[in-house]
Amino acid sequence: MGIDGWECWRGDYTPEQTDYLLHWAQRLNILPSGGSDYHGPRPGHTLRPFGAITVPDDILEAMREKAKTYR
Repeated sequence: MGIDGWECWRGDYTPEQTDYLLHWAQRLNILPSGGSDYHGPRPGHTLRPFGAITVPDDILEAMREKAKTYR
């Protein structure tokens, strides 16, 4: 069935990793997404504070538009 999007913004991604993922999301015509969800402690991993990761507002609108295709 394929995928509609993937996570481009994440707490432990560098700006270079985010740019790379955004490039491929655009090239493959899939939605970029992101967030700061928490899956529990991991050795050697430092959490960023809440709100440190921002995803552009227009991404939400693109997701809403894509969701309409499934109704």
